Amino acid sequence: KLPCGYIVGKAKLVEVKRYGNKKEHQKDRRLHLANEFWGNYGFVLKDVKRVKPIPAKGSLNFWNFDYKE
Repeated sequence: KLPCGYIVGKAKLVEVKRYGNKKEHQKDRRLHLANEFWGNYGFVLKDVKRVKPIPAKGSLNFWNFDYKE
């Protein structure tokens, strides 16, 4: 169970794949873990790491976050 209102991980976005149909999208599910909410796109991530939760209120999305520990 993940906490709401926090950044809980970081990763490098290495590819955005666009799929022509749902079958292709589901075939690659292990690579991108995206669902229909994102449409026909899959986001392939690299160097995924869990981090100590950092407060960051906002909406779900991708963004650069400048944080100094």
